Amino acid sequence: MKNMKHGQAAAVAVLGAAWVAGVIAAAPANAAPARPAMSQKVHDDLYAIYNSSAAASVIRLHAWRLLSRIESSLPRPDFGLTQPRAAVVSGVITAAQGGRLARADGAAVDIPAGSLTSDTLVSISTPPAMNSPDENARTAAASAAGLVAASPEVDFGPAGLRLRRTIEVAIGFAAQGRSAFGLRLYCWSQAQNQWQRLPARVDVSHQVVSTRVLSLGPCRIFVAPSATQGSH
Repeated sequence: MKNMKHGQAAAVAVLGAAWVAGVIAAAPANAAPARPAMSQKVHDDLYAIYNSSAAASVIRLHAWRLLSRIESSLPRPDFGLTQPRAAVVSGVITAAQGGRLARADGAAVDIPAGSLTSDTLVSISTPPAMNSPDENARTAAASAAGLVAASPEVDFGPAGLRLRRTIEVAIGFAAQGRSAFGLRLYCWSQAQNQWQRLPARVDVSHQVVSTRVLSLGPCRIFVAPSATQGSH
């Protein structure tokens, strides 16, 4: 009980710092600029709270709201340039220098220097439909939540890899006959056994949806049921 109270108190302290960072990020252009390093650190702490099953639901809700505010102040990589089309792309990314992987369909990962604990073989892949237990669990969870897939599932690997700071991932979407309205990016939470929506940016010009994550694993673009119904 004592540890739980201490954890909740720490979460509240992070939320307080995040509120300040969010206010700075939302300040007018002629105001003092936000410090990116502070925003990044607060963003990472908030993300950890949002992903924690131990945090109270009201704290996780406030973490989500503040994440959405701080997201706009953080630097974004350009996901417009891609490598030749391939079902799987992979490469060793060093902890000291960082790096980037991308596919022609828009799926990409951008890892800044210092994000990895060691040099790592990172990959982007789309798993074939094999009706595996894990795949069936993710399909069932999406169906139960009323989510409609708007992209193939994209696996950023190695799955479960924890990072020292949040990194940017992106998934492409087909523009033909589809509005960008209602597109949402979800990543699979193994701990909570559900798809977790993350604050995301829709880049219409490059036809990608991007977000920040603190660990690697399956991600996918979904459309909310209300947006799907509104398109008919």
